[in-house]
Amino acid sequence: VDMELLGDEDLRLWPTGRTPDPAKAGAQMWKRCAAPVSYRKIQMTHGQPSIAIIGAGIGGLAASACLRKAGIETTIYEQAPAFARIGAGIQMSPNAMRVLYGIGIGERIRDMAFEPPHWRNRDSDTGNLTNDHPLGPDAFDRYGVPYLLMHLGDLHAALPGAAPDATIRYDHKLSG
Repeated sequence: VDMELLGDEDLRLWPTGRTPDPAKAGAQMWKRCAAPVSYRKIQMTHGQPSIAIIGAGIGGLAASACLRKAGIETTIYEQAPAFARIGAGIQMSPNAMRVLYGIGIGERIRDMAFEPPHWRNRDSDTGNLTNDHPLGPDAFDRYGVPYLLMHLGDLHAALPGAAPDATIRYDHKLSG
């Protein structure tokens, strides 16, 4: 596998506006998904690899979706016999949302999540406001994608749509 470093022109942020462009996300963001630290594009020179991913949690499903977007086949091995709704509330930063738009589920996530107008902290003794961090439209204008709050189970339920169910092998446990 040869790796080619992408130029700065491939690292553009989305233009600001109230609605991210999913077409642009799909065309540009898979590069960040496939190699989020180095922004590398994979060029295959010796056949097509197949990647085994252990665990169908958020990381495993997202990794599979990103690799598949880059044209790399994956098989996910999950020890649970089926998916179950578990977890609590989570924060979806603009960086996370860019990846979710890149794998085609950003709008679905946005429809089921909450976009808070701000994040406030208060002193536990006095109740005085100590921090008021603007989010909502301010975060969208700054980053081009929303900052969202949602239930972990909703995110987990949306991710299999980005990784075909036929690629997930349930009731398989890694040992040794």
